[in-house]
Order: sequence, then structure tokens, then C-alpha cells
Amino acid sequence: MLGEFGWELVEARTIEQLWVAEIWLIRSSWSPTDCEVFLSFETDPEGPSNNFSKDWFVRPSRSRPFDWFAEDAPGTDENIHSRGAIPSLSTKKETHLAELFKELADMRNEFVLHSK
Repeated sequence: MLGEFGWELVEARTIEQLWVAEIWLIRSSWSPTDCEVFLSFETDPEGPSNNFSKDWFVRPSRSRPFDWFAEDAPGTDENIHSRGAIPSLSTKKETHLAELFKELADMRNEFVLHSK
């Protein structure tokens, strides 16, 4: 589905944190092809497991979330480039996917504007 909207998965990491199940790095396959975005699949820290059925939100960010490298100290994402969280993709999937891809398109457009 990423490909339909001009994105490709570069890398996915399972993170050993209560608040996130996975973080994906995606790259635009449409111009500009150097636009990259991180997607954090945030979970319920009180939930029984960190899996996609328990996701609360998907949060796109232009900066690397701090737990991208487990051995790192707190990293670059201080919500400067982070966007609003999209509600869980496990409920109202079509609506929330549309919101996510609109947000990603907006981020790609902003990248173009700031690159000039």
C-alpha cells in the first residue's frame, strides 16, 4: 500500500520499549526521492503485548525517534518535526489510512518547500 502513495519501506525495527511496537523508516519514491519519514507505531504501555492489534497511534516524524538505536542516548526527535498521531489502524482502517497518507503527502510537500 505504501507504493500506491509514493512511499517505500527502507527499514523496520522492533523496539524494546513499552510505548512503541515498531518504527519504520520510509522514503518517498516520488519526487523528491530524498524525503524520508519515520513512522512510530505507538502502543498502550499498560496493554498485555506490543503488537499491531494493540496500537494506539501511528506518529509520522521527519526526525529519528530517540529509540531508533537502542544504544543511543536520547536522540534527535524532540517533536520539532513530529506530526500529530493518527489513531490506531486496527479500527476505522480506511479513515485512518486516508489520514495517514494525507499527512505523509503534506510532509513531502513541506520538504519540497523547505528544500528550495
